[in-house]
Amino acid sequence: MYNSLRHVKKLEEAGVSREVAEAHVQIMTDVMETNLATKQDMKDHTAITQHDIASLRQEMKSMASTLRQEMAENNTALRHEMRELALSMTIKLGTIVSISIGVAVALAKLIHV
Repeated sequence: MYNSLRHVKKLEEAGVSREVAEAHVQIMTDVMETNLATKQDMKDHTAITQHDIASLRQEMKSMASTLRQEMAENNTALRHEMRELALSMTIKLGTIVSISIGVAVALAKLIHV
């Protein structure tokens, strides 16, 4: 803790007039009051920071939950699209095989005619 009276006495012992010493102490007091944090300032800041951290954690949990839900929905949609593509490819492959067999039979008939 700052002891202004001791500060004044030290300055007077060093040869500084009482008026100058008191002015110096007043300047130092003003600087400390406006620029330095008190214990209460630090407690208040700590409380605000802890509240902000708690809010951030809650927001992150909410975002993680939303993200998981969106990922599950995208996974379901992707699986559905993959099933549709597999069915489409099966139909196309079946058509290609059927046409190939038809062409092979027609060529065989032409060759044996």
